[in-house]
Amino acid sequence: MSTVSKRNSSATQVITANRLGDGVVIYLQMHGDHHHWCENIREASICEAKDVETMLARATNDVAENKIVDPYAIGVSPDHIPMTQREAVRAGGPTVAYGE
Repeated sequence: MSTVSKRNSSATQVITANRLGDGVVIYLQMHGDHHHWCENIREASICEAKDVETMLARATNDVAENKIVDPYAIGVSPDHIPMTQREAVRAGGPTVAYGE
């Protein structure tokens, strides 16, 4: 079972995962040595490709504590626009209303 993966090698990236409690798509936001997860991709911390492994290592602790699942890096433009259609859909939220 892989708990940490890197799925994109774009120059600028953010770390994404799903919150374990409700499955919501979340993004890693760094504040010095501290981090938290936010639901808005525009609030995510952008990292360079060389820093992805360090950022993923931070996420590993949250996997071990059963807070998140499947963290990985995604390529984004400098203004936080996902580079793939899949990630654009994930960032935009569900494409259908829940329960309809």
